[in-house]
Amino acid sequence: MKNLKKLLSVGKKRLFRKEELLENVAKTFIQTEGVRRAWSASTNTNYKVLLKHYKSYAIRTTIEDVDKKWIDGFVTHLHDKEGLRNSTIYMLLQEQRAILRWAMAEGYKINAEAVHYCPRLKSVNIRSNVLALTTDELQKLHDTHFESKSLKISRDIFLFCCYTSLRFSDVKRLKWADITDGWINIVTQKTNDSLHIPLNTDASRIVMDYRRHNYTEKRGCVFQTMSCVNYNVNIKKVARIAGLNRMVNKTWFKGAERMETSRPLHEVISSHVGRKTFVTLALSSGMPADVLCSITGHKDSRLLKHYYDISREEQRKWVLHLCDK
Repeated sequence: MKNLKKLLSVGKKRLFRKEELLENVAKTFIQTEGVRRAWSASTNTNYKVLLKHYKSYAIRTTIEDVDKKWIDGFVTHLHDKEGLRNSTIYMLLQEQRAILRWAMAEGYKINAEAVHYCPRLKSVNIRSNVLALTTDELQKLHDTHFESKSLKISRDIFLFCCYTSLRFSDVKRLKWADITDGWINIVTQKTNDSLHIPLNTDASRIVMDYRRHNYTEKRGCVFQTMSCVNYNVNIKKVARIAGLNRMVNKTWFKGAERMETSRPLHEVISSHVGRKTFVTLALSSGMPADVLCSITGHKDSRLLKHYYDISREEQRKWVLHLCDK
């Protein structure tokens, strides 16, 4: 009986809830879900960026005002006033739908169409924008000598990501206790997946080198800790010294306008390229997608397309193979 009264009380509160400003509902969502789901700092930051765009677009908007027309206007604002790419806007709209779904479950007055509505954004996903290193470029990185200890450690961490598929956030937390009998056993920071990854020869060589020279800190980590910002800066320096000068073309859209740029590899390389390199080389070598997903932690093999860069060498190999047939 007490439980029934409690449910009726909650139901009444939701039924007669006043119209709330979208910004306030979003703040409540961030506060409650951030704690409940133990969000990372980057996830919190992403939602706070969305709040910033709400303030610049329509600060007095109630959550009930959010309908298809409002969303279309918001997208136009993000294109024209904020100058954002379609891919960035797509991510913001995903976050917005998460807020609306939560608000609906909490009993706020919501326009039901808005919960599932997503305007069509031209070419959000472009395969050519996936960046991964070739085996020759990996070898260049491996063979280059670095006087700076910081650059050497950054290079080794990057190579370790390429050899194991781990994210930088997991490699920098990797402890000696996580490595046993040639396997990495780790719970990932981003997704809390429990992964078991075999060390290949190259990854094992890096681990043995760090055991032998005792580069690590007292708290038992394999690699010396550094921030992601410093790591990305170092990786660009490492790639420049190693001569990774291949020109990389990037294509994106702002609204219907196609934008392109071409820059040297060492200027655009970043931490996540290591993981994408592992996926690309694994699929190119013929590793089954389900086996690869068990290593990377992807729940669906279709998600691998965002990590797979089809190299010119691979295209040439299969075209010649077809000609031979």
